[in-house]
Amino acid sequence: MHQFRELGPSRTSTSISEIIPAIFEGKVDTLFLQNREDVWGNYNENMASVDVHDQRRNGSISLMNLAAVKVIEQNGKAYLVEDEFMPDKNSKINAVFRY
Repeated sequence: MHQFRELGPSRTSTSISEIIPAIFEGKVDTLFLQNREDVWGNYNENMASVDVHDQRRNGSISLMNLAAVKVIEQNGKAYLVEDEFMPDKNSKINAVFRY
């Protein structure tokens, strides 16, 4: 978590619309996911576009689960973090980029 704060905005993100495509490009090293929370929506890999839903809908997927699984598959790290310990508390998902 110290790494997130030290690296700054060029190597970190709190935007799920930026984080998910970056994961599929292999750019994300570490994810911090807010425990007991979720972000619902869909990801179109061909268009690299994220559609976030306000709540779970028919056909929605857990974007946080998708992110965690993909990062782990790429030898990255994913941590479930309590709200008060999230690097940026304004987002349910925080990422540290590899480069």
